[in-house]
Amino acid sequence: MWQSVGGDSHRRSADFNGSMRAVVSCEACGFRQEVARDIPRPTTFHLVCHHCEQSLRVTVTAADIRTAEAMVRPRTPIS
Repeated sequence: MWQSVGGDSHRRSADFNGSMRAVVSCEACGFRQEVARDIPRPTTFHLVCHHCEQSLRVTVTAADIRTAEAMVRPRTPIS
């Protein structure tokens, strides 16, 4: 679950190499921004909203990563 200090974060996505990136929504102002770093494993980090400068704490769990991986599994070609 995404968490924050003075803000809330949602949404995550994974690319095909298994790393995850996050789109963070500020609870204070609603501004959405992408976290420009790979998130390959569970972690917690802080960032600042680029719109209102609110400090956000983002927590990525193992369940978040499993969900993101399941959403982007490569599709098997149809023969």
